Amino acid sequence: MFKIGYIIKNQNNNCYKFIIPFWKKNLKYKQIQLKNKFYFFSDYRKEILKNFIVLIKFNIKQKKYQLIKILY
Repeated sequence: MFKIGYIIKNQNNNCYKFIIPFWKKNLKYKQIQLKNKFYFFSDYRKEILKNFIVLIKFNIKQKKYQLIKILY
């Protein structure tokens, strides 16, 4: 299952949220587990990725979202 949306950083902690864009029927906020899965989010680039439009895939086995590609 692939989804396109925005990544935003929660101000209160270091969690990142994935927002499905408003043109989808249901606006949903998903917590993405990114702490040690992908180097994109574990190094200095994680601040750069804030508010980027990304393509993510839901991993059913791990029950986590995985970053596939940065679109914009």
